[in-house]
Amino acid sequence: VLRRLIAKGLIRILNRSYRGIYVEVLLPREIPGCVVERIPDGRRLDGLDFYSSNVRRSAIYRREAGRCFYCLRRIRSGTRVIDHVVPQAQGGNRNSYRNLAACCGDCNMAKRDRPAAALLREHFRSGKLDAIELQERLKKLRLLQRGKLKPVLSPSAR
Repeated sequence: VLRRLIAKGLIRILNRSYRGIYVEVLLPREIPGCVVERIPDGRRLDGLDFYSSNVRRSAIYRREAGRCFYCLRRIRSGTRVIDHVVPQAQGGNRNSYRNLAACCGDCNMAKRDRPAAALLREHFRSGKLDAIELQERLKKLRLLQRGKLKPVLSPSAR
């Protein structure tokens, strides 16, 4: 039973000992997809298409604060692109804010149809990222996929 609850992301094992198993039970707001975020007009934030709308794309760029999600270089408005973190070739066709990141053209071409974590590790091996930056980027990637890095939408973008 515990393995099924762990697989569903409902609990985490903190410690195993001879006394027993200590678990952390997650609250509904901590479980991805359990609590649905709604914007003021009542629509779901996850249901919005952030790829096709220029106004919503700019919210993704603002969330990244003008830096490439993968290599952390500053990107100008003419060279920035939106990348699917889980590639469309691997079933990541959702245009949700959870699957989109702003990046430079070089990283977009280098990533191709690979997972984002693979590109981050390649950047670490080539020296573009140090160990601390790699861990920070991988943590950001997990937060993004859990929906913790929400873009701020202007009223016209909704």
